[in-house]
Amino acid sequence: MPGTTIPAGITPADDNKAAGLFGISRRTWCGRAPWEKNPHIQQLRPAGHRRSRIFSLEQLVAVRAAQLFADAVGREPDYSGVPAAPDGPASPDDLLDLEAAWYAIPSEQRVTPATWRAYRSGDKTQLPAPDVVCGGTALWYRETILRWHASRPGPGGGSGRPRGSVNRGPRPVLAGNAEQIVQLLRAREGTTVTAGQVADKLRLSPSVAARLLRQARLTVLAALLQTEKGATAERAGEVACIGGTRHVYRLLQQAAT
Repeated sequence: MPGTTIPAGITPADDNKAAGLFGISRRTWCGRAPWEKNPHIQQLRPAGHRRSRIFSLEQLVAVRAAQLFADAVGREPDYSGVPAAPDGPASPDDLLDLEAAWYAIPSEQRVTPATWRAYRSGDKTQLPAPDVVCGGTALWYRETILRWHASRPGPGGGSGRPRGSVNRGPRPVLAGNAEQIVQLLRAREGTTVTAGQVADKLRLSPSVAARLLRQARLTVLAALLQTEKGATAERAGEVACIGGTRHVYRLLQQAAT
């Protein structure tokens, strides 16, 4: 399938992340191009026009660990423990870029590619917020795209659910879970809450937990802006239980609207 699909279970990493793991600058990393010399460093997506490379974080960590151990004992690295890229059927937890997300929609229900690209930043019909951003590339869980598509009114949406899919309509339990997450954020203000923790606590799939956690963060940030109009990113990060401020600015902007 065209586009980029990151198989479920892989954490995407860009050149900056990879360079940091290997203790070198991004420029040095790109200049050395270790993915061309070491078959255990696989590109999930090569660099191209206005797009960055994407690697498997799990592979990078395993390769780096093998090299550090080899240096410490004075022998050649043993890469036998480096995980191979999963090769299985499509999963709801696969991460898709914009093009792959378009292909995830049943062919008879797809809009034109130009319209789909317009959905990325549209003011009427708009794709859901990305579940992950890696190196500036927006990525969505397959489940996120299919749920969004199934909920759309008109041809291809609503009752036009992809053939063979299970019932993914709104469920009252999700609304209750969303409220629980809001209360969790308020109770743990100043700490970090992750989607994994939410998934474990509420027994949700990782993708559903990530989506509900994001919605809960928007809820608490909107409430914050009502009482503290000049709230800083640091303050917003505390309220939304986000470690650091890297992802806070966009959430703040969306919460304000």
